[in-house]
Amino acid sequence: MIAAAEDLNAPLRLVRGGVATGERRSLIEVDSPQVVVEAIKRAEDSDAVIVRLYEAWGGRCRARIRTSLPVTQAFLCDLLERNREEISIHDGQLELELEPFKILTLKLAP
Repeated sequence: MIAAAEDLNAPLRLVRGGVATGERRSLIEVDSPQVVVEAIKRAEDSDAVIVRLYEAWGGRCRARIRTSLPVTQAFLCDLLERNREEISIHDGQLELELEPFKILTLKLAP
């Protein structure tokens, strides 16, 4: 299983933050266990954030992505981070349709 392999190869590392006890604050949250966030990085040519994710179980799914980042626009991009399609974002959330094993690149612009 993908999750077991990730746990073995990249164990969790504790980093203390400034969030109050009991409060949750993730950069990116996905509501579907079959969608894996593979990378979060700064865009090569702007202050946007790039998120690469993929469907890991071999089936189609719909996933809701939530972010705590200050985002005003979201785009589906190619691997070179060129905008292909704008995605509506409301209250830091967006919805995506994923095909089996497909890699998606999101650009989240401040």
